[in-house]
This record gives sequence, C-alpha cells and structure tokens, in this order.
Amino acid sequence: MENRPDPDALMRAIRRTANKKNEGRLKIFFGMAAGVGKTFAMLSEAHSKIKQGLNVQIGALETHGRSETMALAKDIPWIPQAKIEYRGSVMEEMDTDAIIRARPDIILVDELAHTNVPGSKHPKRWQDVFDLLSNGIDVYSTVNVQHIESRKDDVEAITGVTIRETIPDSIIERADSIEVADISPQDLLLRLREGKVYLGDKAAKAEQHFFKEDKLTALREILLRLSADKVDKELESLIVHDPKDAVWKTQDKLLVAVGHGLFSEKLIRATKQIARRLKAPWFAVYVDTGENLSTEEQQILTQNLDLARELGAQVHTTSEADLVRGIDRICRQYHITQLIIGRPGKHFWKDFIKGGNIIERLNQLESSVSLHIVRNNTLSQLTLAQRFIKAVRNFNFPELFWAFSWIVAIGLINSFLYHNLHLLPYRSVGMLFLLGVSVAGIFFSLRMTIFIAIVMSQVWNFFFIPPLFAFHIESTDDIALCLSFLGVASITGALTSIIKRNQSLLRKQEEKTSTLYQISKMIVEAESREACLTAISYSLAEIFRGKVAITLKDKHQILEFFKRGDEWQFNRPKDWAVAQVAFETGKAAGFGTTTLPLTESLFIPLTAKGEVVGILGYRPDNLNAPLNISEREMLFTVSSQLGLYLQRELFQESFLETEQLKKAERLHQTLLNSVSHEIKTPLTAIAGIVDALYDQQKMDEETKGQMQQSLKESVQRLKMVVENLLDMSRLESGILDLKRDWNDILDLTQTVVARLSPQLQSFRINVDIPANFPLIYVDGRLFEQVLTNLLLNAAQYTPAGSSIHLSAKSAKKEWQFQIADEGPGIPKDQRDLVFEKFYRLPNSKMGGTGLGLSIVKSIIELHHGKIQIIDSKLGATFQITLPMTEQPSLPKESV
Repeated sequence: MENRPDPDALMRAIRRTANKKNEGRLKIFFGMAAGVGKTFAMLSEAHSKIKQGLNVQIGALETHGRSETMALAKDIPWIPQAKIEYRGSVMEEMDTDAIIRARPDIILVDELAHTNVPGSKHPKRWQDVFDLLSNGIDVYSTVNVQHIESRKDDVEAITGVTIRETIPDSIIERADSIEVADISPQDLLLRLREGKVYLGDKAAKAEQHFFKEDKLTALREILLRLSADKVDKELESLIVHDPKDAVWKTQDKLLVAVGHGLFSEKLIRATKQIARRLKAPWFAVYVDTGENLSTEEQQILTQNLDLARELGAQVHTTSEADLVRGIDRICRQYHITQLIIGRPGKHFWKDFIKGGNIIERLNQLESSVSLHIVRNNTLSQLTLAQRFIKAVRNFNFPELFWAFSWIVAIGLINSFLYHNLHLLPYRSVGMLFLLGVSVAGIFFSLRMTIFIAIVMSQVWNFFFIPPLFAFHIESTDDIALCLSFLGVASITGALTSIIKRNQSLLRKQEEKTSTLYQISKMIVEAESREACLTAISYSLAEIFRGKVAITLKDKHQILEFFKRGDEWQFNRPKDWAVAQVAFETGKAAGFGTTTLPLTESLFIPLTAKGEVVGILGYRPDNLNAPLNISEREMLFTVSSQLGLYLQRELFQESFLETEQLKKAERLHQTLLNSVSHEIKTPLTAIAGIVDALYDQQKMDEETKGQMQQSLKESVQRLKMVVENLLDMSRLESGILDLKRDWNDILDLTQTVVARLSPQLQSFRINVDIPANFPLIYVDGRLFEQVLTNLLLNAAQYTPAGSSIHLSAKSAKKEWQFQIADEGPGIPKDQRDLVFEKFYRLPNSKMGGTGLGLSIVKSIIELHHGKIQIIDSKLGATFQITLPMTEQPSLPKESV
C-alpha cells in the first residue's frame, strides 16, 4: 500500500492521455540559435519516415538559401501556399485548410514562432499548428530558445536584441517529444563564417551582435535547462504508472520538513539557500500526524508555511499518523533527491517506542534520498527550568481534568458494584477498568490514554486488590494479573487512540479531496466566469464557516472592488487597504498572518506563474475559532487552483479581444478597399454630370437625356451601396425584428421584377410559379430584398440577351425557390465563400461590395431556412429552402 501510485497524479495522467487520444503528435526540433541544424534534422527525420511508407509533406519551410537544406527538401512534396494580398503585394503563407483537406500523416512546419500576414486564418503559425493537431495530423516543427515566452526577457538581457516573435510555454509542454539540435558555440561560429547560417553582410552583422561565443554559451545553457525540465516532467508522468514508485535522480529537488517549532524557520531559509546554489526547485511539507497543537504552536506553524511560500517553495500538507512515512510518501510522489531536516532532540522513551529517532528511521527506509541535517542550536540554549516552563505552558490541562473525571467515574461505578452490591469479584473489576481504558482511547490523546491506563491500574490495586488501601500485593497471581492489566490496558488504549487518530486523518483527507473535487467541478461546469466565482464563493463560505468573496484586477491592472455593493464588509477602508497590500505584494495579508494581522479578514492573492490576477477575501464567522492548519492550507490550495483558472480565462479573454481587434482592423481595411471604389465611381460620375449640366447651352436634348439617365443610375448605385451597408449592420447587431405575415410568392416576385425592369431589360425573365402556390409566412419587405439581391447578382454576371429563370415548388414540410442564370457559374470550392461578407470571386472584373449575398444568407437564416448553390448544366442556380408553415384558414366569401 505504501508504494501505490498517487491517485491525483494518476488521474492527471489519465486525463492527459484522454485529451491527446484523438489529436496529432507534435515533435519540436529545438535549438539555441539559427544555424544549429534544426531544419536539417527535421528534413532528415522526414526522409526516414517517407522510407517507412508514411505520407510526409511540407506545409511551411524556410531554407534561408542554404544549399544543404534545399537539397533535402527537394524530394518532399509541398502543400500549395495560400496567397494573401497585403498592402498591394501578394504574400504566401501556409494553407492550413488545404493541409487538413490533404490529411498527410506528417506535416513539416518550419519556424513555429512565425507571425502570419494580416488576413491569414490565425495571427500566429503556432495557432495553425494547433488546428492541425486537433484534426489528428502529426506535426514536425522547429523553434529557437529565444522564442519561448518565459525566456524572452533573459535572452534579451543576454544578447541585447529585442525578441518580437514568441510562443507560449504551454506549446513546449504540449509537445509529445523534443529533439535538441545541439552544437558547440565554436562550431556554430565556424558555420556562420563559412556562410552556412546567413548570406552576405547579414552574417557579418550577426557575428558582431547576436553571435558572440559568451552569448551563445548562455543561450545553450538555457536551452539545455529548458529541455531538461521538459524531460523531467515527462518522466514524472511516466513514473506515475510505475508501481515501484521509485525516485530517479534526474534533477535535484529539495524538500524541507516543516513543523511547529521555531527552528523550522532556520531550516526553511537554509533550504532556500541550497536551492538557489543548485538552481533547483524546492518543496516544504508539513505532515499532520493528528497531534493536537496549541494556539501558539498553530501560529508558529502558519508563519513557517507562509515563510516557505514567500521564499518560493511549493508548500504541501499531508495527513499521516507516522511522520517518517508521510515524508517518505512526499519524497516518492515528487521525486525528491535531497531532504533537509533539523537535528532531533533526545527523547529516550519516544525513540525507543518508535524504533529510533527520525534520522535513524529515515536511514532505514529503502530510499535514495540524500539527507541534510541542520544543527539545532536552540536545543542547548534552553535551561531545565525554561524547558519545564515551556512544557507547562503547552500542557493540555483541560484534557487532564477530563481524564481524572473519567478515572473517578469508572472507579465509583466499580466501587458501587464491588463494595456496596458485592456483585463482582475484585478480579472482574479489573475487566471494567480495562473497558474504561479502551473507551478512553476514543476520546483522549495517546499520551493521556497511557496515563489513564497507569492510574487505573493503581486505583484497582489500591482500592480493590487485597490487601485493600495499600499498593502492596500479597498474591503472586495478583501481581502478574496487575502487570498484565497494565500492559494490555496500555496497548489496547494506545491502539484505540491510534485508530481514532488515523480515522480523523482519513476524514480530513477525504474532506480535502471532496472540496477540491467540488471546486474543479464548478470550474468545469460553470457557464461563465462570474457564475463560477459566485458558486465557489458560496461553497467556500459554507465549508470554512465564514464569508468569502473574490475580486479580480481590471484591464488597467487595478484591483476591482468586491461585488455586493459599497457596504460589503471587504470594501470597508480598513479591509480594502489590506486587500491592496496583498494584491501589490503577492502575499497573504490580514487575519492569521504576519502582515497586518489585526484585521478581521484574511486576503489571499490568486496567483499563477508569478502574476497576481485577483484576491480571495475570507472572514470567519467566529473570530475566536479560526481555521486550523489543515483548513487554512486547503484554502490556499483552492486559491492556487483558482489563480490558474482565472489566468487562463483572462488570457483567453485577452486573446479574443486581440483577435476581435485584428478582425475589425481587417474588416475595416476590406471595407475601405471594397466600398471605396463602389462609392467613388458613382460619385465621380455624378460630379462629372453635374458639371456638364451647368453648361446646357452646348448640349442637345438627346445628350441631356442620356446624362440625366446616367445621373439617375449613379444615384441608384450609390443608394444601393449605402442600403447594403445599413442592412448588414442591422442584421449583425440583432436589432432587426422580423415582421412576418402571409405573402403570395408570385406577387412578391412580380413586384421585384417590375421594380428592377431598368436593370433587367437586357435579359429574358422567366417566372415559373404556379398561381395556386401556397402562401408563405415571411417578412415581405426582407424577402423582396432577398429577391432583389439575387436578381441583381444574376444580372451582373449573366451576358446580355440570356435568360434568368425563377421557379418555386413545395413539399410537405418545406418549399424551395430557385433563381438560375446562364452566366459562367461558380466553382464548387467557392460556393460557400460567396456568402461571406466582402467576398468576391477571384479575377472577377465586376464591381460590387460583396455584401449582397451575405445579406441574403442572413435574412434566410433569420427565417430558419438555408440558401445554397446547386449543380446546374449552365450558369449558377441559387436555391432557397424554407420550412412550410400550416396554411391560414381564409374566411368564406359571402354569397
């Protein structure tokens, strides 16, 4: 049972495996700088996979003019690049949708940190890669260490070069494997001078700035450390499944055992110094053995754990009756390599019972963890009198009082049964005393239970065993019986007390697990962030018997007031000032801490990766009954989980806002490009006609009539552009309400055809709609707009003199309306795109804003219908499908 896998870690591993089950695998070729051979290694691996029969293709590749790279890439097929127009130039980017349609086994994507041209599907190439992975495609990619977000500042400080393109650290964590392309700085400088990294003057400039041997050496160290961290995390996930649960010394990890003594503070600081020298992560653990701590001891323990947390330790609390087993379990769970503990004092009887002091027992374990023992100078500084005073101060006198009360109660019962009623012999009285000791083990501590066993044995001896009222025993049998009673009573009472303590520890662990499960469930199931925080606040308030509120920082990095109004107690000036301190320092402040402890509220920063994203405020209902150490650490654990959740939510919000801004910017640019021509053309015509009309003397009537007609057409064209923009705006804003009524489709069609007769006079319009066609329940004005846009679209792309055919047919549950023309038609891969805003067919010479069909689609979808382009022998055929509504009952004509 001791070597079983940790359930929480095992669950995390299972969850990771489930999440990746249907996704592609990501392999990253990692390097310290350009020119180390990342792309070469990726292409070499690709050739190896091709020989194995896998379909490997190139999605994006930067050869930088290197002949060896170009030679390797020559025989690998490419996915055609997407062409994007940007600022008058046509740029090429990786076509993610084309790769998904092609579905190769492995796609090669060079330069993972690349920023895409505006107008691409995603702003960053790594986002394209995530799309490919989610579609089950394996990806090989390359990246340099300077592009990792968390290492950006370090690299800039080392090289003096500003890094503009980065990728989140989560991508490295997401990678299924990493291959380090590593060469020495000297070899890389040699390659640079040989022109194998950069060509021409760029190589000389690089050698003067970025490519210095000392800088490259530092970058190489960062690369290897980052790679080691990645491998270490992968190893942890693998060891979770190992029933032996061994500690593998792949990386130094330090653990300090923290207690309620003043010396723990020195231990924590010593561990921090060792961790800093080794540049290793460190942990602090408190093992709750079920021992009852005094108020002073709880305060000292709280201060010690807060100090460890403040100095950067990962703080853990665990419940275990045996201190050594608890420490050993944490060492195995987190793969600790070095344990720091204080030199224990001399406790003869305690060490004798437990089988040695803590150092001796740790040495007896089958573990490879190294022990660091720190001398405890405070042990020799206390005099005998000071130790006595300390023991008296920490002694539990109320428990002693109840222990004597229990002894007296059992003694009186036995005295009544033996001396007054004469129901029991004196030897049977001993059985009742034994029962009393066993019951005492349920309610008293281990020490007090043994004390009760000793006192009860002497009470039995003095008052019941002959000779009475003397400690002397005449019979040898009675001596053996009394000694046996003492041994059995002590063992029975001690076992009962231990069982009770273990049950208490299991109950605490169960409560902690249940609380964390509830919080995780709320986070997963919450419909919104506000709903999640509200539910968690109420749940924590109930669990921890107090009031809980959560507030976050705003966009300007300023802490917002707690919700629930200005009178909400956490917003009172005194409490709010403490919350601000916790937010600014990133440390817990207020009640139960060393920072502004006189405040009645505790404020815990919600932190993730060193960034404070909010504050959790807690005020106990009963200030005289504060949280115990286990509850307090559970509250800190929940706060840590909340911090990670909130940082992810805020990052997602920021990302969406950025995407919306970029989308709005692209839309703005597209709108200007599309509409400016459509507005400028009629305006220019109008201005020219107006100028000509001023000089009417030189103009005959025919010319004047032509100009007036041109003026009317230009005004109509301008009006249509503006109306399309307004209609699109109303549709997208959601303020457009449908005003449905029963309409005759034939009447609507004939009305629109008549209205557009000037634009349609060059075409043959064929209307094939039965006179008895069922009435349709639509917004008549909007449906006329649909017909208008479709007819104008057909007229724009259909040669003069050709036919435009309009037809309708009905079925039981739906009816269909079709408009077919005899134009060039629309390619199948463009049929969905023509309904997008501002989209126009490539190489189209026709004008227009690209809004007409988008408006048609929006109106049809408002009516719960659909529009599509279906196959036809000639031209394009647009088909509208709408649900058929039960026909209204018309009143009978009066005779």
